[in-house]
Amino acid sequence: MTVRILRRGACIVPACVEGSWRVLDEAIGRMRRVVAHSVGRAESLVGRWCIPPPSREFPSGSGCTNPLDVLVGVLGECERPELVLEWVCGQFKGHFVTEPAGYDGLCGWEFVDMKPRVKELAGLIGKGHRSVDEETRLRVLALEVGAWLVMVGRQNGG
Repeated sequence: MTVRILRRGACIVPACVEGSWRVLDEAIGRMRRVVAHSVGRAESLVGRWCIPPPSREFPSGSGCTNPLDVLVGVLGECERPELVLEWVCGQFKGHFVTEPAGYDGLCGWEFVDMKPRVKELAGLIGKGHRSVDEETRLRVLALEVGAWLVMVGRQNGG
């Protein structure tokens, strides 16, 4: 995703982050009234966050700058945006993880939480008798976890 930030004097106005309205529309779904009440905004405004603002792609768009656009603008100007991202992730019992050095985005890896995979792998290894499907799943998990361990080792200089 390309982030474009436009400057107007001392004010930072993010151009609509590509797809941010789509993300909000998908995430909020039919809960617009609840979200509006929760954040103290009008339901119509929350609805406008979920439709495209005017752009080349959507010239008749009637959406407006949404909270994700604002957050990207703020993060674009922060000295340490990872602190904000870590805090946001922490609000949902998660963690922010940066891409490893040298990651070019083309190697096909996605960042996923490996804990459930490791736990499932341990469970399958500890199980005495396995079905053919379980045996196949065990092999797939072993490859995923093994490759992940190699990548982590390389990232940490191992």
